Order: sequence, then C-alpha cells, then structure tokens
Amino acid sequence: MTTPSFGAYFQCYKNPYATYMVLESFRRHYPSSTVVLCSDNGYDYTKMAEHFNCIYHHRTKNMWLIYGDCVELDKGKDGAHIPWAKELLSHMKSMFSLIKEDYILWLEDDLSINHPISDSCINDINGFNPNHYWENMKVQLSKTYTHIHPSKDYTWSGGGGSIFNKSSILRYLDNEIIIDDLLMNWSSYNLTREIVCDFLLSIIVHCNCGTVGSLHAVEDGPRNEIVSSLAIQHQYKRYYGVPMPHELYYLIKE
Repeated sequence: MTTPSFGAYFQCYKNPYATYMVLESFRRHYPSSTVVLCSDNGYDYTKMAEHFNCIYHHRTKNMWLIYGDCVELDKGKDGAHIPWAKELLSHMKSMFSLIKEDYILWLEDDLSINHPISDSCINDINGFNPNHYWENMKVQLSKTYTHIHPSKDYTWSGGGGSIFNKSSILRYLDNEIIIDDLLMNWSSYNLTREIVCDFLLSIIVHCNCGTVGSLHAVEDGPRNEIVSSLAIQHQYKRYYGVPMPHELYYLIKE
C-alpha cells in the first residue's frame, strides 16, 4: 500500500514570526513536500519562501476568508458575495493545483505540526469539525440534493489544520453548477449568516456527494502549550504578535 503524501497551502499576512514558526514545524516533518505560501496583500515573504523552499505567490489585494452578513443576499439587495466567492474559489483552485502531493494541509499562523500525520484521511476534508448543520438547513438542501438526509448528522471543517483530498477538492471546485446554485440561493437554503471559507468548502463537498469527517490527530489545543499527542494543533498562538527576531528580519520586507 502506497503511503499518502502531504503538501501544504498557507495564506499569511503580517504576523511573520508566527508564520516562520509554523513553516519550521511543518518542514521538520515534511522537508521536501510542496508548500504554497501566499501573502494576502501583506508583507513580502519572498525570502522566507526561499528559506523554506516554498512556492510563493503575492496578492496585491486582500482575499478575505469571511464574507459578512448574508441575510439579504437572495433578495437582490447585495449580490457582492457571488464575485467574492468565485474569486476566492478560483484562487484556491489555482493554488491547490500547484501542489503535487495526494493531500493538502491547510496551514495558518496558529498551528503547530507536532509530529507526522499517521491517521488515515478517509474523507474529502479531514480535520477538527465540531460544527454541525442545523435541521432546517438539511431540510432545505435535501429538496435539491436528495442524497442529503435531514436525519443524518453533517459536520463542517476546512480551516486551519484541515487536510483536503487534492483530487476530490479540485474536482468539486470545477463543478460550477453546484457552486452557482449555492451562492445564488444561500439564504433560501438557510445556510450560515456569514459565508466562512471552511463552511463554503464543506457545503460544496457535501452537495457533490463528498464527505467531511474528523481526524483524531487534529484538534484545537491551548494557546501557549504544545500537546504532543496531537499531530496538528490548532489555536496555538504562542508566537502571535511576537516581533520577528533581529536575525530573521531579513526574511521579510514590510
């Protein structure tokens, strides 16, 4: 049986020491894997990307991962969420396509990779997903997507520490019919008040008959303490806001 391979995608901004420490923790266990580092209109991380052997992309405008209040979206009073989501998903598809490995780990500034991933990633999105779809959401979705059963429990994930099956997620991101339907009928399906990137990805996966599930090795942990039993520890903020050490400052350009 072939051992699965793991690459990574990392969208960063202006928290360089935290970014550095996350990349260091990933490279400790995956020294030759593909890492796509994308500065979201933040600092210039060209030299840090070189230091950690990353593919580097620099956006000149922010690509927010959350779109605001969606209550009025279907009533023709806004609609700006559609081009926003289309641009976000197109960007993700192009970045994910650069990764050659079987699975993509979503890195964030509040992660620590404590040891290699040994759990089986059996779902299309694997991670820490304590959030559940509510009843009326499942009822409304099931009218169009008959494979979704209101009596079944569905959870969502896709944020920091989540692991994506690359071939599956790229295939689902190509299905513009489902994406357009969800975006145009967001409120009608009784979906989230805000469009959050991890929920958007999960709902796209579920409507394509894909799966989202938990991975025991991924969990939210304490802010300042390493939990060695976790392969991927989320909400680890020890280096948040900590200034870049002088000897590493050459790795960024403000």
